[in-house]
Amino acid sequence: MNLIFGIAVTVIFYILTADAIRSTQGFLSGYTYGAEQLLVYFNLGYDQKFPEWFNIYFMNMFSRGIFTTATFYGGNVSGVITKHNKLSRKLMSVRGEISIIGAC
Repeated sequence: MNLIFGIAVTVIFYILTADAIRSTQGFLSGYTYGAEQLLVYFNLGYDQKFPEWFNIYFMNMFSRGIFTTATFYGGNVSGVITKHNKLSRKLMSVRGEISIIGAC
């Protein structure tokens, strides 16, 4: 369930932010900083102050590596799509960046 939810959230995230990823180099730095902050909050125990649903659906995506796995999977699968529509074109335009983020 978490992996399926993570893949859905990851694909939606990259479709919504494809233009920002492609146009600005600072997006990767901002993403890295944000991911580090989430991991610090999780390791220091601040996740206990969040609501339970937030920890189950959001924090577990980062602490268990679901977001990274879904990112890497999305980058690989987007290259296999042969019939392109509006959404797949957005993913294909940032496929290289998605693979870099997924490998980190």
